[in-house]
Amino acid sequence: MLSFVTTAMNFMALRFLTSSANDGFQWGDEGKSFIYLKNLINALDTILWPLLILVASIATLYAIYIGVMMAKAEDNGERDKFKSRFINVIIAMAVTILIILLLKLVVMPNLQNWLA
Repeated sequence: MLSFVTTAMNFMALRFLTSSANDGFQWGDEGKSFIYLKNLINALDTILWPLLILVASIATLYAIYIGVMMAKAEDNGERDKFKSRFINVIIAMAVTILIILLLKLVVMPNLQNWLA
């Protein structure tokens, strides 16, 4: 428990989400200023395209590997096992890419407009 608290305190000491000590969360009649949330949204927006490329590349390489293993399989039991793995990889890759694209093209612009 102590190491978790220490890690959390070290994380908060970095203060990479806020631009200064007085920014972050200011209440007022003009509205709320969420500097830390804006910085987090911008960081996520920057990370999503490389994450999409990385996930798609790794999933494609794994699907190729499973396809080769399926082609090399000697009996039908192994072939069916690799076939089910191949189908699971394709479904997982499609869902993951869809979620990343949904975040990048729908959610992030709406969050940025809401925080503007």
